[in-house]
Amino acid sequence: MNHTNITNIFLNIEEAFNLNSLNINGYYPWIYNRFSLWQSINNPAKKLSLPNKKKTGGLLHDIISAVKSNSKKKKLSKSKCDILFLCHSRRILNNDFYECLYTDALADIFPDSITLETPYKSNTHFSPAKTKELLYTDQINLKSRTYAYLIKHLSRRKYDDIKNQIEAIIKDPLKQLNDMANSDINIDYWVNIMTNRYFVYVSRLKAYRKLIRKISPKIIIEVVSYTIDKMIINEVAKEENITTAELQHGIIDKYHIAYNYPIGNQIKQFPDKLFLFADFFKDKASYPIDRNNLISVGFPFFEKQLKHFSHIFKKETDINILVFLSQPGITQGIKFDDLAVEMSKRLMLQGWKVIFKLHPGELNDWKQRYPILAGSAVEVIDDPNRTLYEIFSISTAVIGISTTAIYEGLGFGLSAFIFNASESDRMGDLCELGYCHKVNNSDELFDAVKNINCDDKVHLRNIFFKDNALNNMEENIRELLV
Repeated sequence: MNHTNITNIFLNIEEAFNLNSLNINGYYPWIYNRFSLWQSINNPAKKLSLPNKKKTGGLLHDIISAVKSNSKKKKLSKSKCDILFLCHSRRILNNDFYECLYTDALADIFPDSITLETPYKSNTHFSPAKTKELLYTDQINLKSRTYAYLIKHLSRRKYDDIKNQIEAIIKDPLKQLNDMANSDINIDYWVNIMTNRYFVYVSRLKAYRKLIRKISPKIIIEVVSYTIDKMIINEVAKEENITTAELQHGIIDKYHIAYNYPIGNQIKQFPDKLFLFADFFKDKASYPIDRNNLISVGFPFFEKQLKHFSHIFKKETDINILVFLSQPGITQGIKFDDLAVEMSKRLMLQGWKVIFKLHPGELNDWKQRYPILAGSAVEVIDDPNRTLYEIFSISTAVIGISTTAIYEGLGFGLSAFIFNASESDRMGDLCELGYCHKVNNSDELFDAVKNINCDDKVHLRNIFFKDNALNNMEENIRELLV
């Protein structure tokens, strides 16, 4: 079943059972778990594990992480600020420092700010970080996980009471979800996940209330609003009358459950405003906020990279390049690497070259993930210093499944193709509007690539990315500060 149907099923069930209004002592079990539940159906490889069941060491791992992060943290020069940034925990290396693509440029413009960072995968932080006023949340995370663990093992009656209440709320909706989505959701598993998160929520809510009141920001600017920490902070911000705004970081569409809610739902865990890449995205989802809170600003990092690499845009005499965009958990299952190798062999005779751009999470083990690429004529980009934007600047065409990079490729003037897979329905609008072409197999891709007019590049940048992004953001943030 594709993303479209699953998302619609989610919204219908939410409305039928009134799930987004049901809470236990302020904890909304459905809202706090709907994204990970939706994701587990769309991509079973990303199924959650109970924290105390992790093979990596559970609480011990968290303790070690907290100690390490404490040794890396910078001493803040202030205890209060005008703006609190909630950055993306995945940073990129730039001139010897790891930076957040979304918030660091703004932090430079607004020095009266503090940036809050949650741990990245495996409870790590990228160091040294570019951000000057940086605060890690590891201690809050550790305390909440410890609290949940102790309640489960030392106060079983309390744990079971919450568990029973959660089961009463979600058992029937999950049964119906299984029937309608033809899925195999383990209801007991999700009851345990949601129960554990209840106690994590209780602990973090208390901690973030204390922290936000101490910092006392006028506004909060965040990325990826649907993580548990940011949802809790959005709750606290509404209690404290602090405006929150999220910076768009990827595809927003009618399939992405984090941005789609039944019409009329008021979601206090959702930010007050969304700063979007462009007007194009204003009608792409059923947002739980008014349209006047959807503000087009652009994407500063993309704009910066476009300008930076403009001097090396592909020359007419250069070889034509087709870029394959890898996506962990998706491209492996459809043998995207096989397609790349076949196209390399066929297009080589036409004067083309094939590049396979790895996702940052695949750099260390790509030979195990994609063994057929090793020794082939396909150029695999496994150097973290060679960015996607550099590759786009020398390329002619790009092919992917369901990734923001397709929009960015179009912004660089590339011809774009979508390989038809279960996840590619999320790119349906681009194909329907004629911005991309969907292909089903190597023959269709080969014919489409051969017919590209390499001298007729159409730049669609302004459709997907508003110009003067950083200035637009600055102006809108200053308005919020008044």
